[in-house]
Amino acid sequence: MQAARQGVFAYFSELTERRRAEPQDDLVSALVTAAPGGAPLRLDELLPYYLLLMFAGNDTTRNLVSWSMVTFDEHPGEWDALVASPDRIPVVIEEMLRWTTPVYCMRRTATRAFELHGERVEAGQKVVLWWPAANRDPRVFPDPERFDGARSPNRHVGFGWGPHFCLGSHLARLELEVLLRRMVARGVRVEVTGPPERLRSNFFRGIKRLPVRFQD
Repeated sequence: MQAARQGVFAYFSELTERRRAEPQDDLVSALVTAAPGGAPLRLDELLPYYLLLMFAGNDTTRNLVSWSMVTFDEHPGEWDALVASPDRIPVVIEEMLRWTTPVYCMRRTATRAFELHGERVEAGQKVVLWWPAANRDPRVFPDPERFDGARSPNRHVGFGWGPHFCLGSHLARLELEVLLRRMVARGVRVEVTGPPERLRSNFFRGIKRLPVRFQD
């Protein structure tokens, strides 16, 4: 793992220097030419960001797809409804994001004291934001413990909120939409044949292995 990390950092270190010398129309160029606070980002700031972009876009979307297959297997009527009306796919994706919530939590530091739902938080205290709990909040979602492929509006926080809203949200939605549309068009149905082997993580709600059978 350490060797892989060093290889990735070496690649991005070289790419950073190339893009600083000759910026192009890409994300790395945007990062290396940015000057938040009037100063460019240092290499030790950029490297973890590159790593985050790689893993965040990989693990979350992959796990969203895997849990979607589990969810449709557990709710076969939802898949039948999708096949009968593929135009429902964008709405179903939003419910899938709420239902599966690929990221468990994020931690933030309170910049000022505040009170929320009767709980007092002081400036400087650490606050953990639990996305699955927010996405099952009965004050926001009627019947939150039920998967509803027609739920609209859907105010889930599967991509976070505010200035830290997920940079890859549009790509993640598009990837799942393309997959589901192709499955519907080709008449492919996924049957889960065994329990998923879950990823041991307190950050990603992931699946390491999922036995399935494809039905035409």
